[in-house]
Amino acid sequence: MLSIYRLVPWIYLLLPIAAAAWAVRARRRGGRPGALRSVAGLCFAGSLMGVALTLTWSDLLGANVSPGQMAVAAYWISATLCGLGAVGLLLGRLLNVFLRVCLAPRQSYWRWRLGAAAGMVAVALRGALLSGVALGILAATVISFRPKVVHPGNPQTILHHAFETIDFPATDGVHLRGWWIAPAEGEPSARDTVLLCHGFGADKAVALPLARDLVDHGFNVLAFDFRAHGESGGQLCTFGDTERRDVLGAVRWLRASHPTPGGRILGLGVDMGAVALIGAASDPSLEGQSIDAVAAVDPFDQLDSLIDALAEQRETPVAGWIISHVAVPLAGLQCGVDLRSWSPDRDAQMLWPRPLLVIQAGQDSVVPLSAGQILFEDALQPKYQYWIEDETPHQVMFEDRAALGVIRVFFRGAKTII
Repeated sequence: MLSIYRLVPWIYLLLPIAAAAWAVRARRRGGRPGALRSVAGLCFAGSLMGVALTLTWSDLLGANVSPGQMAVAAYWISATLCGLGAVGLLLGRLLNVFLRVCLAPRQSYWRWRLGAAAGMVAVALRGALLSGVALGILAATVISFRPKVVHPGNPQTILHHAFETIDFPATDGVHLRGWWIAPAEGEPSARDTVLLCHGFGADKAVALPLARDLVDHGFNVLAFDFRAHGESGGQLCTFGDTERRDVLGAVRWLRASHPTPGGRILGLGVDMGAVALIGAASDPSLEGQSIDAVAAVDPFDQLDSLIDALAEQRETPVAGWIISHVAVPLAGLQCGVDLRSWSPDRDAQMLWPRPLLVIQAGQDSVVPLSAGQILFEDALQPKYQYWIEDETPHQVMFEDRAALGVIRVFFRGAKTII
């Protein structure tokens, strides 16, 4: 069955083409001579916005962006504006029908005046409705669409360890790319493998410092880019919901390519990667139940509560309400999922009887403390918690030797309680 997630890119691909075809047809018929200029103007504005979005995203993350990703972003935003233009055209036609009814001839003077007033209200309502739709769709696009950026480095340059570049599909077919890091030649083969899942806006290179201690102590590590990140396919991000399929795809590849009888599959993830891991481990499939333990750095309980907490932290409650109640549902519609009903908190309870470790910093700027605390409190035993009390920035946690040691010790002794 064709999923909405896989259908959405095709819709965006066809929107500018359909808009151009409509404009050419309207010009030939003589009804709308300026239609072609309007479509060209929308595409030009969308291209500028797409390039600006890509450069801004790249600058914020301190990563490299390819010209191809700039072109994809330019086309995607252009398609969004063309879709908004189509909505505006449809509303305009509905308004014309309404006005013809309200201002129909052969009516009394007062009925005509009442119809004219209703028409003015309808015009204002159309403008407000179109503005609201435009704001919501653009916000949803910014939330869900990801211009992919690549950070410099690989296991050889960051960990001084040999690696193999691998490719595999997620369970819904999205192409993913990763690195397989096994013990060096001459060292005993590792039986346990850690799935390393990076956070939102990052890639597999950014997460590698978390694996330094694990690689040095004999664990295999499989690091990969989530969809819409790094070198993997896709352009739409759901903050961990559909990304669970990427984790399940990694487990499937691992079981097929590097089977280790008696070895364990362990998961280590950061924010988005953490909740994607938890969601994958809660899946009833063979791949999901093969994940033996999860270490989650900065997880969150629900996307709504994360947005509300961030909005309160930044003193922007109105923006938080718009994002939570308008942009997030529309973003979920674009991706074919219901992001408001998705609950990492509920997924965490389904990890039982496997162990969970939650690691958080006291003053994290990415995921507020309360979001991870709720998930930990609601999770079932066996569960463990490690706090970094200082005001540690999100990225600095990756270099915290004590935290890395806690992760290693947790994985060494991780066992189910039955």
